[in-house]
Amino acid sequence: MKNIVLVSCSLLLGITFLFSAYTKLYPIELFEYTIVETGIFSWNSIPFVSRLLIGVEFLLGSLLLLNLYFSKKETLIFTALLLLFFTGYLIILLVKEGNEGNCGCFGDTLKLTPLESILKNIFSLALVYLLYKFHPGIKLRFQKWLFIALLLISLIAPYIFTPINMMIREQSKEETLNYELDLSALYDSSRIAKPSFDLMQGKRIIAFLSLTCPHCKLGAFKLHLMHKNNPALPIYFILNGDEEKLPAFFEESKSADMPYSFMTEKEGFVKCAGVRLPAILWVDNGRVIKKVKYKYLNQSEIETWLSQ
Repeated sequence: MKNIVLVSCSLLLGITFLFSAYTKLYPIELFEYTIVETGIFSWNSIPFVSRLLIGVEFLLGSLLLLNLYFSKKETLIFTALLLLFFTGYLIILLVKEGNEGNCGCFGDTLKLTPLESILKNIFSLALVYLLYKFHPGIKLRFQKWLFIALLLISLIAPYIFTPINMMIREQSKEETLNYELDLSALYDSSRIAKPSFDLMQGKRIIAFLSLTCPHCKLGAFKLHLMHKNNPALPIYFILNGDEEKLPAFFEESKSADMPYSFMTEKEGFVKCAGVRLPAILWVDNGRVIKKVKYKYLNQSEIETWLSQ
């Protein structure tokens, strides 16, 4: 009975780690942006850090699932270290951002607050301790070669399933344009809420976002982080959708600090944004000069353009 309980604990931990790694992959941007939010890693390093952490989770999850701990129980030691690392990261997130929104530990599949995830990690650490103390694990004949195979697969797989964008400029990622943006509807005399400044003056990043679009929420999250790093960035949201869904949109994208206006289809939302959302436009004195997908936004590039 004791062995059954211990093997079951190892299986539970293994499944949890594998599920956590898998859900972080889709969309991986949510995990990346949440880590960037803590200020520990930069935009340049985060694509590699995120995939490394996911790969390590895949590896440890696979070994725990097999009850394969090796001679000095290295699997359990590294599992405890990874849990402590994630717990430290969650504590930083909790202190800096509060116990709000999704910590990203299970991607967008299972939403946990930082505190809930910390409690989950404490429970997992207790299971690791029990396994380290009482469970010898399973010895396999070819475990060394199995470990090498799992290591290679775990570290390579995240790059295969979610390739890193190396900022290669392609038409599908960035469009160079030159046309007038018509936002006159936002200043119509019949509107109660109007922008407090002229969006057609100067250089601006104007993002057209739908309140129900998951990619728009990720785009808003990334733009919020950029604005947080540099509050001088002239970023403005133009939103479409039921205003009752605005609190949920802001909670998931953590972008309640961003200036915004609503625009209906009748007022020209689709005409301005196009059919693919989010539409993030670089606007210079009312003329759209570029449209960039949120995944390929680069803060330093925006800052260079604004300073020219």
